[in-house]
Amino acid sequence: MSSEGIANDPDMQNATIALLRAAKRARQIAQQTGTAIVVIRDGVLVREIPQPLSTPEKEKSDEFQ
Repeated sequence: MSSEGIANDPDMQNATIALLRAAKRARQIAQQTGTAIVVIRDGVLVREIPQPLSTPEKEKSDEFQ
């Protein structure tokens, strides 16, 4: 698929939004279960356990659910 085809494809236009939403949900589940997630930071695979959000950040994130 050409870059023009990707730009005109509604599914591809929404892919970034869907990926960000999935990453946020994965972090929530990992935090709730104490499970590490693997992310890439500066080209290196890193295992981390997401920390609970502080109150103002949690309230802000709850607005988008």
